[in-house]
Amino acid sequence: MLIGTQTFFHRDYGVLGYPFLHFQRECFWRGELPFWNPFSHCGVPHLAQWGTMSLYPLSLFYVLLPMPWSVGVFSLGHLWLGGLGMYALGRRWLGDGPGAAMAGLAFACGGVAQSSLMWPNYTVALGWMPWVTLLGERAWRQGGRNLVWAALVGALQMLSGAPEIILMTWLVTVLMLAGQLTHDAVPVTACLRFATVVLLVAGLSAAQLLPFFELLEHSQRQAGVSAAKWPMPLWGWANLVLPSFHYFRTPQGVFMQEGQYFFTSYYAGLPVLALAGLAVWRVPRRVVWLIAGVALAGLVLAWGEAFPPNRWLREVLPVAGTIRYPVKFVVLAAFALPLLAGFGVQWLFDKSREPEAGGREAETPRSGERSLWIVGLAALALLGVVFFIAWKFPWPYDQWTLTWQCAVGRGFFLTACCGVLVAFHRRLGAASGLVLSVLLLMMVWLDLRTHLPDLNPTLPRGVMTPGYAVENSDLKAAPQLGEGRVFITPAAEKLLLRSPVADLGQDFIGKRFAQWSNLNVLDGVPKVNGAATLRVREQDEVQEWLYANATNTPTRLLDFLGAAHQSAADNPTAWVKRGPVWPWMTAGQAVNFGDSEETRRALLAESFAPEHEVWLPPEARGFLRMTNATAARVKEMRFRASHAEAFVECDRPALVVVAQTWHPAWEARVDGTPVTLWRANHAFQALEVPAGSHRVQLRYRDRAFERGAWLGLASLTVCAGIVVHSQRRQGARKPHK
Repeated sequence: MLIGTQTFFHRDYGVLGYPFLHFQRECFWRGELPFWNPFSHCGVPHLAQWGTMSLYPLSLFYVLLPMPWSVGVFSLGHLWLGGLGMYALGRRWLGDGPGAAMAGLAFACGGVAQSSLMWPNYTVALGWMPWVTLLGERAWRQGGRNLVWAALVGALQMLSGAPEIILMTWLVTVLMLAGQLTHDAVPVTACLRFATVVLLVAGLSAAQLLPFFELLEHSQRQAGVSAAKWPMPLWGWANLVLPSFHYFRTPQGVFMQEGQYFFTSYYAGLPVLALAGLAVWRVPRRVVWLIAGVALAGLVLAWGEAFPPNRWLREVLPVAGTIRYPVKFVVLAAFALPLLAGFGVQWLFDKSREPEAGGREAETPRSGERSLWIVGLAALALLGVVFFIAWKFPWPYDQWTLTWQCAVGRGFFLTACCGVLVAFHRRLGAASGLVLSVLLLMMVWLDLRTHLPDLNPTLPRGVMTPGYAVENSDLKAAPQLGEGRVFITPAAEKLLLRSPVADLGQDFIGKRFAQWSNLNVLDGVPKVNGAATLRVREQDEVQEWLYANATNTPTRLLDFLGAAHQSAADNPTAWVKRGPVWPWMTAGQAVNFGDSEETRRALLAESFAPEHEVWLPPEARGFLRMTNATAARVKEMRFRASHAEAFVECDRPALVVVAQTWHPAWEARVDGTPVTLWRANHAFQALEVPAGSHRVQLRYRDRAFERGAWLGLASLTVCAGIVVHSQRRQGARKPHK
């Protein structure tokens, strides 16, 4: 990976995240911002999406350097950044010692962090998570330039586009502030400082936030969306002890948890869990109990609605229901358990230096060593209980070989870590202490690194080559922008989603040939559907109509969308050419008016004739000069990512229909004069032109982004003012000579 011969590809990394980043890179080198993706969903906003990292400053690393190597290093680098941040946070709360190193290592190498490598934006958000908490605490305690550092780091995490992790980060930070207010009687000034940081983060991120909120308003995500998809199973806590418990092997040989397919693993380490328990038991500090509460809350909330109290929580706190995959709440445990383990290690370290009752410093204070063995044996016993259940009550798809090997390995590393800690506890000398500290961290790393096989498989980097699928499949004459699209049939979509191909490499290459999910973006092939998280609501409804019936696809609607190729009936990786291909821009159709239901029935009917008719909403009635069919011709049509233009000739006023998703950011001009861009055929675009020859221009102008950019500039100015003011105050405090 680091030398560039291999690349991550598995699950969303290859089919969703990487094509997004490739599209961003292509736009950058054309001198454009990636506002609109014309290749997926008949067009969909790109910059406004969460997760594309279009405005994340450090994305310049993979934009400027060769891909896919740069993306892999970018992701791994942010996990290293997260480990460093957790180490810094541990040093602030624990002081110097191996506890902070334990916290940093366990956070960066835990199951949640390793699983998150499949989403580059998740690794970014996790990487900044401890830094936001650390610098947020400094900001409300000390003020001054710390406000700016906290705001900048918070904005960087916000621009990663991982809303659930961002929400949980600020939840932890608010809890820490609340704990200080109730315990240390921090003045109201701390709350004002914290509010200042929040406002600055919002301002600095406004160029991303405002377009996102606009897209969310027009998206398929409606209020009341169920948050119960892929919760942690009620028995899922057992995977914190035995990570392979009730895991099954997919056809490609990768192991997954029964009933939950979001995180491949959330194993935090059995030694880490034991040390966390030691901290809760033996460290009487409010911050420890608060962190333990965070971990417990994360594990309980991860159960979703399967745990009845969570349903009541959603009613009291609706924001808890906005997380569609409840298992994501384990991020809270992934953040808290390493810190608790650090407190446990630090307690042992401090205990080894306590004097005995007679005042003489003891080499082996028995209370600390005894406590360590108690929690170690308890963890080992818990492992044995879970292992016994797995052996006595197996599930049909359980992998027994994996289970017993995993149990033996976890038991070995737990015992080894306890032994190292006992030796460390007896203080064999400074040099020996350093060696034992390194050995302890190595044992924890090996435990986390080996707890499941092939957690993040790789393939040769060539599988990500742009244009690879077009050059090596029967799609060599793939349609270009404005000319047509490809359509994956419902049967092919279902087969690709649950692919039976056993070889990981062949499976991924097959999906590239099939242009599945977001992979068409790598080849520059426009497609009817796609894999954007947020889609314009009306276009998503049209997509549902197309995939509602696997045996009766509305062919005339596909004609309107310009579907030039569709999946072969017996092979989803092969393509069949369709009949005459309609260009994305046509003109002269007769106008019908109807609500959503009337339009739906018309578009799905076999009698629908997109070359002769177009459906507009009732509110367009009375604004058009011509509703009858008109002789019109479109020529010199050109489509780019966020711009389209053509020349239209007509004898009478005519309607120009564009088979591209309607969104309020699109603007239309005729000979430079703004005109209304109507929503046509339920989800697409239409505009009227007068008689004669005219130049038609369509432009995607994101005014929400423009307003956000000005707010960002103003926030940067405020940050600069805070820094200058802080420096002046600091200079005023220095004594004059």
